[in-house]
Amino acid sequence: MLLYPWKSSRRAAALLLILGIFAAKPVFAVQAVVTRNLFFAPSAAGFSPYIEAYWQIDPQSLLFKKEEGSFRSSIRTDITIATDTGVVHEDHYLLVTQPQTDGRMLYQQNIIDLKRYSVKPGRYTLQIVLTDTMNSSLPYTFNDSFTVEPVIHPTLSDIQLVDTIINATQTDIFSRNGVLQIPLCTNFFPEQRKSLHYYAEFYQPAEETEPMIICRSYISQRPFDLPMHNLLQTDTMKDPGALQILEGKFALHTLPSGNYYLNLSIEDTDHKKLAAKSLFFQLMNTKPVAYEPIASKDSNQGTEPSKYVNLNKTFVVKYTPSQIRAILKMLIPIAEPNERAAINSFIRNPDDTYSRYFIYNFWLKRDKTDPERSWKAYAEKVKEVNKLFGSSMLLGYESDRGMLYLRYGAPTERIVVNNESNAYPYEVWQYNSLPHASNALFLFYKPGLISNDYKLLHSTVTGDIRNRNWRAQLFLNGASTDAASSRAEQYFGNR
Repeated sequence: MLLYPWKSSRRAAALLLILGIFAAKPVFAVQAVVTRNLFFAPSAAGFSPYIEAYWQIDPQSLLFKKEEGSFRSSIRTDITIATDTGVVHEDHYLLVTQPQTDGRMLYQQNIIDLKRYSVKPGRYTLQIVLTDTMNSSLPYTFNDSFTVEPVIHPTLSDIQLVDTIINATQTDIFSRNGVLQIPLCTNFFPEQRKSLHYYAEFYQPAEETEPMIICRSYISQRPFDLPMHNLLQTDTMKDPGALQILEGKFALHTLPSGNYYLNLSIEDTDHKKLAAKSLFFQLMNTKPVAYEPIASKDSNQGTEPSKYVNLNKTFVVKYTPSQIRAILKMLIPIAEPNERAAINSFIRNPDDTYSRYFIYNFWLKRDKTDPERSWKAYAEKVKEVNKLFGSSMLLGYESDRGMLYLRYGAPTERIVVNNESNAYPYEVWQYNSLPHASNALFLFYKPGLISNDYKLLHSTVTGDIRNRNWRAQLFLNGASTDAASSRAEQYFGNR
């Protein structure tokens, strides 16, 4: 755990009614931002993958207790990493803040923690639950899923944004390559942060090692698009070996507020691309320094200023900031991967103006003629989903069944099983045909007491949850008492 001055403020928003879609929803007490990155450690056997998870907790969301003249807060931290076959890592500990004698300094501290876990190639789910021990009923929960591929070709790690690098003789969890490297847990850059510092690693199997590589790093408005404002760096590296460290820094003072991408591209001397990665980030800079284009031998860059739609003439102007935040969540089921990453970033670090631009462009991309028409049609589906799958504790469009319904529509067949012996209540959804699958099956179950809250347990569709161990969770004794009469067994069997 590290503590240093807090650099961003927490924003609170209430969910309001809009088109009959919205309903009241509880707000988490603990506020945090969490990031997870994948790296590899070279070894005699090849490359050993490991993940880094790090998070930053807003002290304003914690309760502090005064003992022996000092204020402290403690956060119960529960970390679980699992595959389809079970839990592979589990960590539970108490994170205690540094004692503060001056109550005015409580909310100036920054609380950040980092954990590393070794993994093997495969698909994983990660859950991090942060609970204020003095307010345990409202924890913060982070859920993520990721896939680890073995390094059999030249590969880039994930890109890590860096907050601070400190020269230090002592070694701790933040140590990397002889320095203390404090990660930036969010991809939002506020007014006072005028530069971006990144870290990544490039890996080469012994049989594919290049004697020289060219690394291009640049900032663009779309992934791997033309560089903005000559923000392009090119480094030629001789004898990179199995592991090459890539790090750099960009000044952001000429860029206006907006959404951008940091891109890394690795090429050989024949300009053949070996690997590439892109990272979305947001910038708030209301007074950018005037940019004067300069000639660049590396790229032909557009120098025209960004052109934005006048939002006051679009359908998004009538919504409140809370409604805009809720609309973003509604779009997740039908969003593309890059869009989903952007939405999650907006939710973690709200920016009203650029959230509105995102929503407008989201529907303009799908309906050039009348984006508002497409939004209204989708909003009607959300209203239907809220009626079908909502509850007093959960909005329908945020439930597993609601999200699947919005993504694929109504199932061809829906089998509801409430009274099967030795089983939780469950549903089987069957789709005769989906874009990338035929005879697709989804299994939902209700393990808790909350009415109408069914969790997606297993599916036969690549890209959705596939849990070969679904019987252990669906059936109270780990297996059906009568497989011949169980609807789940009849539909799924060994699929």
